[in-house]
Amino acid sequence: GERLVVPLMAMVVHAYLPILAVHHSATTLFAAANGQCIAFRRAAYDAVGGHEAVRDNVLEDVTLARLAKARGLRLRMAEGNHLIGCRMYRSWTEVRDGYAKNILKGYGSAAGLIASTLFHWIVFLGPWIGLLLGAVGVIAQGINVPGWPWWPLGLALWGIALRALTAVHSRQRIVDALFLPISVVLMTRIAFQSLWWQWRYGGPVWKGRIVGKSTD
Repeated sequence: GERLVVPLMAMVVHAYLPILAVHHSATTLFAAANGQCIAFRRAAYDAVGGHEAVRDNVLEDVTLARLAKARGLRLRMAEGNHLIGCRMYRSWTEVRDGYAKNILKGYGSAAGLIASTLFHWIVFLGPWIGLLLGAVGVIAQGINVPGWPWWPLGLALWGIALRALTAVHSRQRIVDALFLPISVVLMTRIAFQSLWWQWRYGGPVWKGRIVGKSTD
């Protein structure tokens, strides 16, 4: 679970957060931060209210970045994998609960999280499902399936290539890119865990207590 889920954060950042937008766009949509390593000038830290301003927020690092943008402060995101390292989780249960704690807040709403989950199923799992169903049609039923196998195979390999490129850039295990479909399934499980917590408890459950409870 750890190897197939945690490295996806690098893929998310590289694929969905254009560095120029993070640096120069005024919208908080393109705000990013990693809680393991955030550097502030003292004046900027005080201007956003410090960690006191986000003490009840489960996504405090990104929220601090959004506050900085909202106040017109300069925000920069840098690659630091060659300088520092941090291992937060050591088991699937820890990964699931840690990511489920933050993911709903990151998307802003249940609708956004569900839409993203469906999108990733279509883009990264759809081609593999197409390959499988096409194989059943061609081999078992003798049906001529237009575009099979090249279209679904090409799209499936594109997804793996994208994951592999981010692995190279982030100094991760390239071979894990082959398991991208499994990673998507695991992230779906995490999304459902987060949605379940929100529906059942009103917020994520972390270390035996409900945190960041809201009415969203």
